[in-house]
Amino acid sequence: MRKIICLFLGLLVIALSGCKIVSNNKGSLVIRNESGNPNVEISAVYVMPKGTSGYNLVFSGSIQNGSAHFIELEAGEYSVMIYAKTTALGVFSSETKYETGYNIYKELDENGFITVIFDGKGIYFE
Repeated sequence: MRKIICLFLGLLVIALSGCKIVSNNKGSLVIRNESGNPNVEISAVYVMPKGTSGYNLVFSGSIQNGSAHFIELEAGEYSVMIYAKTTALGVFSSETKYETGYNIYKELDENGFITVIFDGKGIYFE
């Protein structure tokens, strides 16, 4: 009986120890809006993994001036595109597309992060 209890406790300790057997293979893309204009918000974020064609939507919403948003992605190399919406007088708005550039990719490592900054005139990797 004592051996069974010790075995059970040993298995319980292993199960609760938080040992990671399988890696999640993910990192974070950080999008920062540093436009300096309270009327400009990032409304959509797209990524294109290296070796693929076309961008995939990974965020839709609102990233206000002075804010940042974290997006979890699989590890790999990415190019980024955003849409920034400018609102005038609370009524009229227009969207502009910005890209990190043709054939410009940044490596996202497992448990790492890459930062993309929007400065109101374009986006770039930090």
